[in-house]
Amino acid sequence: MGRETRLGLGTALVYPTLLAAVGDVAEPSWRASAIGAVAAISATAALTVASGLVVALRMPSHSSQMRAA
Repeated sequence: MGRETRLGLGTALVYPTLLAAVGDVAEPSWRASAIGAVAAISATAALTVASGLVVALRMPSHSSQMRAA
């Protein structure tokens, strides 16, 4: 199983606990805003990971050229 898969599974296991913790700490008047902020941060992190995977898959490796030098 790849690193990305393990990272995704770990995040999926931790995310509900994070939401529960935010729900316990946040006052009812601003709880929805707090959960929205957590969701926005998670979405930004997911886009960052996705763009990193696209770059990793599309960018040619230069390691063989570096070893020859």
